Amino acid sequence: KLSETIDLLLDKVQFIYNKSRQIKELKDFKDKLIGGLRALEITYNKKKDTYHPHIHLLLAVEPEYFNHKNYISQKRFTEIWQKIIDVDYTPIVDVRKIHNATANTVAEVSKYPIKSFELQQLLHDKAMEVLFYLMNSSYNRRFVSFFGEFKKIRAMLQLDDIESGD
Repeated sequence: KLSETIDLLLDKVQFIYNKSRQIKELKDFKDKLIGGLRALEITYNKKKDTYHPHIHLLLAVEPEYFNHKNYISQKRFTEIWQKIIDVDYTPIVDVRKIHNATANTVAEVSKYPIKSFELQQLLHDKAMEVLFYLMNSSYNRRFVSFFGEFKKIRAMLQLDDIESGD
């Protein structure tokens, strides 16, 4: 169900950005959200023969958000994300405050979709099967996207498309 899971994850991240005001706790967060970068990564576990799609987000918020009475803790973000994606397990949500972010910060997050895993360690037939499944499940998907101020800055700098450019 890799394609369906990817669709769900991408849809729910879009929900947070576009419709988060529908969730009371996220309203203040959304009011302080400046923009961000979303990167989709898919890993493969050869021991279990499973795929693990997940999202990396770099979110920029107004500095006063961290002192706001409605600041959302990592624990609470995990609970909210669990509710949004409607799963019965506790998803891993890692929230960190980054001080003095640089272009390297963005580069670090945006590298995840292209981080290779060890196909060469698989037998040829299995490697071809995994590669075929990954290609079909990820066909015509945007692995990296910018939103809010990040999108505006990317346009102002006239940067190449992160997936097809140089």
